[in-house]
Amino acid sequence: MPRPSRKRQVADAALAEFAERGFSVTRVHDVAARAGMSDAALYRHYPSLATLGAELWTENFTLYSNRIAGVISPDVEASLRGIVRETLAVYRENPDGFLFSLQLLPAFIRDLPAGFAFPLERIESVIRRGQADGTVRRGRTNILAAMFLGALLRPIELTKLAAPGALDLLNDRSSDSLIEDAARAVLAAA
Repeated sequence: MPRPSRKRQVADAALAEFAERGFSVTRVHDVAARAGMSDAALYRHYPSLATLGAELWTENFTLYSNRIAGVISPDVEASLRGIVRETLAVYRENPDGFLFSLQLLPAFIRDLPAGFAFPLERIESVIRRGQADGTVRRGRTNILAAMFLGALLRPIELTKLAAPGALDLLNDRSSDSLIEDAARAVLAAA
């Protein structure tokens, strides 16, 4: 009888190690030890740490992009606010995976399939519609989308750097509307 796959266990251990140590300094032994297996057992699931990292990055980044797509509607305001809420939800469901996908974008972006719709591009499409109806300020859509994402993502990124409990977006949802309003304000028409 074949052994059951422990791929998900390896993936979760890898994300935790990447979050704690950083991708560039994590070694196969670190992930294997965290998953409670030998290095050889890990290699049965993934030929290399780079392959594992690329797979996890693609999985998490694709999930985020698809979740963004799922909240975009004809209503510009509802779409922008939905993007904020969905981003916070994706982060809360898997903080290590979400932060890993953001931090290593340059390293793995080449692994995405041709025609992949990036979150930034999805946001730009909403901004263009908002500019057309006068609810979003004029300006380059890619810069405005980056500013919107900056207002949204920076608090999430800072949760890893803040003192424990100082900026807890995982468990404390009391700041969600503030983040939503700030991200939306970046785009407000004058």
